[in-house]
Amino acid sequence: MNLKTFFLSEDINLILNGNSLYKDFYKGKGLVVPQKEKINTLRAKMLENLKNTYGNVEVIPEEDLLFAMQSLAKSSNYPLVSLDEIYLNGNENVQEFLNLSRIKVGNRTFISTRSSEGLYLPYEKEICRVCDKLEQRYAQDCPHRNFAY
Repeated sequence: MNLKTFFLSEDINLILNGNSLYKDFYKGKGLVVPQKEKINTLRAKMLENLKNTYGNVEVIPEEDLLFAMQSLAKSSNYPLVSLDEIYLNGNENVQEFLNLSRIKVGNRTFISTRSSEGLYLPYEKEICRVCDKLEQRYAQDCPHRNFAY
């Protein structure tokens, strides 16, 4: 029997403590983000459980994910709009971040704005916000500006 490999990314520390909007959300709510050592301990237990359940588990280190995303963005010949501020915050090729996320409600999936305040807006508004910023920056109209609300 051929077992499929389960891939596990090691980026929870970056998500909780790095360039993410969640970092400020937790601090604003008075919550304490676990130290990296605690996260590593919990991750080791989870990895053991996953290996016992699935057999083949590959871990992708946080540094590899960060390096790959930064390298890809730096090699671009064009300005980028990114969905992933966690990995690309501070990259000079990224002109704007498109803060969108999938939201599951029961069996339905929606696309909405990503928010640390729990306020979710239609994704068209976020796309228009990014187009407005790019239009201001480059003094030209964006072709994706016409939306039916």
